[in-house]
Amino acid sequence: MVEHESFSVAIRLNVPESPESAGVTSAQYYEHLCDEIEKEMLALVDELSGRRIVESVVRTRALYPGPHAMTLADLLVVWSGHGPFGSVFSPRLGRFDGLEANLRSGDHRPGGWFDASGPRVSRLPTSIRVVDLAPIIAGPS
Repeated sequence: MVEHESFSVAIRLNVPESPESAGVTSAQYYEHLCDEIEKEMLALVDELSGRRIVESVVRTRALYPGPHAMTLADLLVVWSGHGPFGSVFSPRLGRFDGLEANLRSGDHRPGGWFDASGPRVSRLPTSIRVVDLAPIIAGPS
């Protein structure tokens, strides 16, 4: 199985089969909507250099199939890593100015985030040192 470890943003579509049971996007429209989002994300460019700011759009169900695929985000928009960008342009969406550098969460810097699920998660403090993660994950239940 291919692994996904790139900087990305996750997009979840609200379809009836998803964890959001009150989905508003029909299952029949799902693939079309994924195609449109992928097309528009790949069209975004840094206005100064003309370089694309999105490297790829990953469909998680294709990359991580299985019985729990519906619990994942539907799309991962993978950044090109050529930032920061002051102005981003798309023929359909227009121009976005004044984007500040380093506003994405995570990126291996102080103040990043950690997400966990399991029987001991309720015992995690709200702030944790990275060196404390291994004993919590691997420790006895």
